[in-house]
Amino acid sequence: MMLSHHQDMHAIFASLYQALQMQDIKSLSLGEQFYIANKKALLFLRSEGYISFEEFHGLSAPLSINMNSPDFIMDLGSMFDDKEKIAELNRIVSHCKEGTTLVSGTLADQLNLPKTVVRACFEINERQGQGYCSGGYICLRYLGR
Repeated sequence: MMLSHHQDMHAIFASLYQALQMQDIKSLSLGEQFYIANKKALLFLRSEGYISFEEFHGLSAPLSINMNSPDFIMDLGSMFDDKEKIAELNRIVSHCKEGTTLVSGTLADQLNLPKTVVRACFEINERQGQGYCSGGYICLRYLGR
């Protein structure tokens, strides 16, 4: 990620992950002040596909910031959460045996991680052909393959 051009990027990442931990959804409400203070960096993240905005014509800031990239979510988790927990999550999901189902809420509680992070890990492993996500828009379950 070529993000060094913005000196406050680490603080922005920390704020995004803190909001993700508190709200535990991909669509984060961070407020107008956060958006205005960090507009250029957020626009860069949007241009790279990491985030998108839920916008409403006439407002100076988006209604929410959507975390589009499961890779970005996992990177933030690796940066700001317990590295051992993130490693254990990756180990559990990547070693999920064929026919075994993992439930995001159960695994999140077990590891004390946000469900959004667990779901991002499920999505990455599905993309790599290791299993299947189910549960609709939100990947609630993961079936090993």
